Amino acid sequence: MSLARLGRALLRMAGPATFYRLPVYAACTLAALIISFALGKDVTWDALDYHLYAGLSAFHDRFAQDYFAAGPQAYLNPWPYAPYYALVAAGLSSLAIGAALSVVGSIALWLTYELAVAMSPWAEPRTRATLGLVAVALALLNPVLLQQLGSPAADLSTAELVLGGWLLLAGIVRAPRLSRLLAAAALLGAASALKLSNAPHALAAGVILLFVPLPWRERFRYGAAYGLAGVAAFALVTAPWSARLAQVFGNPFFPFFNSVFKSPDFITQPLRQMRFIPADLSEALWRPFAMLDPTPMVHNELRAPDGHYALLLLLAAAFLGQWLWRRRGPTNPGLRPLLALGCALAIDWALWLFTSGNSRYFLPGSCIAAAVGATLMPLVPRLRSAS
Repeated sequence: MSLARLGRALLRMAGPATFYRLPVYAACTLAALIISFALGKDVTWDALDYHLYAGLSAFHDRFAQDYFAAGPQAYLNPWPYAPYYALVAAGLSSLAIGAALSVVGSIALWLTYELAVAMSPWAEPRTRATLGLVAVALALLNPVLLQQLGSPAADLSTAELVLGGWLLLAGIVRAPRLSRLLAAAALLGAASALKLSNAPHALAAGVILLFVPLPWRERFRYGAAYGLAGVAAFALVTAPWSARLAQVFGNPFFPFFNSVFKSPDFITQPLRQMRFIPADLSEALWRPFAMLDPTPMVHNELRAPDGHYALLLLLAAAFLGQWLWRRRGPTNPGLRPLLALGCALAIDWALWLFTSGNSRYFLPGSCIAAAVGATLMPLVPRLRSAS
């Protein structure tokens, strides 16, 4: 068989959406490298005095040197920061370290592409690939995500585990499979163990199971399996570090949840940053539009105007309004993944606003919102023409 015939055979088997994956992935990685180099070296306080020393704890006994290191960040799970410490300890240049971290960060863009493709089974393969590219472009509208490319912060790297879990759940909405469910739960549980701010994303993802095309009894079984597998993965990943914290301070999540464990080494009041949490319901409802404001301390410490949430809200309102005008539900079963992830995203947004409101902790939701928005774009005119 000639190479040309082999290529045509592979294209027929994979379809255009699959065939374009490698070039799309390469383009995403190249874009991440260019953005990272354009923004320059990450010399923030966190990079030097938090991320580096947090990673040190993965390889050395930090508590044998500092009984009470400054700041609660010193007690976070160190493993998400271990690669950064290892790269620095290896003596690599800042350029090489930034490039390595940018390549890892670009995986979030790959997964954003895949989410849009997974949410649009109603479309032709080429259209699905195009929607994936639009989703990547929308994700790159988020300045907070751009700041994370090439950064040693663990927000983006652990967000990739969350995105992987949501992608697997989007797959079981179309074709229920217990193995995928358990894999998704494991990814989300591990992401929560590595960074507790990912826990709301894991909780919200459970809403997707309501849309699995199975009898309610089977959905309940899937929900129970998802919860048990997620808790097991969380416990397995957090166990080594939590055991060390419990040994030293009497609190496996020190300094968090000290109102429960009551370690004598820290206060028992809850640690909760209120600066980005909306003061009331009206402020919460206005947040997608407030994020357009190019001023600091709106949803992040730095200026980070972000318009793709407002765009998503307008698209969702148009979609819902036209659906209600037609006064009948969508008959296309291909819309089920979009509706499932859209509803879960709404719950995720509410949990995020209640717990922190800081956009660094909503990077998975940002990429999911980009994929949902891209998938909604061609549906609004479809609904209008069908009404």
